[in-house]
Amino acid sequence: MRQGQKVPGCFNINASGGTPLTAALWWVMQKMLFFREERKIILIITDGVPDNTHAARQALNITQGLGFEVYGLVSVMNI
Repeated sequence: MRQGQKVPGCFNINASGGTPLTAALWWVMQKMLFFREERKIILIITDGVPDNTHAARQALNITQGLGFEVYGLVSVMNI
């Protein structure tokens, strides 16, 4: 979602694995780094299976080290 957009009432997420979490975190950090807001919050919605767990953890550590708040919602349903 873009800055300033309202969060929809529900999300349509189908778990399939292979989430490109690392690339997504780097993209959002670059977009948000220079925002003037006091709090920078990243909400990750995922099926819990990133394409590269080690790289995703490293990106998360950097994200948090830069002062971003990171929260996650993980789908645990297999439909």
